Amino acid sequence: MASSPRSRAVRRRGGTVAAFAVFGAFLLVGILVLGEVFHGVMGGACAFLVHRQLVVRAWLLADHTRGVQLARTGDHLGALAAFEASERAWQRRAVVDRWRAVVLASASRWGFGDQARYNQALCLRALGREDEALAVARSLLATRPDMGVARALVEHLEGTATPSEDWSALEAGLGTEPADG
Repeated sequence: MASSPRSRAVRRRGGTVAAFAVFGAFLLVGILVLGEVFHGVMGGACAFLVHRQLVVRAWLLADHTRGVQLARTGDHLGALAAFEASERAWQRRAVVDRWRAVVLASASRWGFGDQARYNQALCLRALGREDEALAVARSLLATRPDMGVARALVEHLEGTATPSEDWSALEAGLGTEPADG
């Protein structure tokens, strides 16, 4: 059953609120631990930044980040391998991915495993392996029918996209960064 646009908007807003709540929790813990508002806010903010940079970006998103860097340099085969590694890692961390707003302070609309699969399809397309890219994008849509960027990719690969759509503009803004920044 497809969800309504309203329920999708509520879920997205809920993820954003939860992500900001995590930041607020870091600040509150900083205040409680350090016992003074200014120092507590500064300490909590620093702890949050360390969490986001070392735990989330440097460890949990390492394969994804490597894939993005390789894709930007034109090494789509290397990027494909990195995104496949990212997908495998997020399959092992399914609970963390599901609760990414709370655990990772991520307002990402789609799970990192889904983003890895989408990026694999983009890499396969760039490598000229369009049949494989189409299969990956279709399998992603089977599990995430609300993922509009995957639908746009399928339509482009099938040749059913409207002529007014500028794929290069769509591709430039999608699939290169984790949705949470």
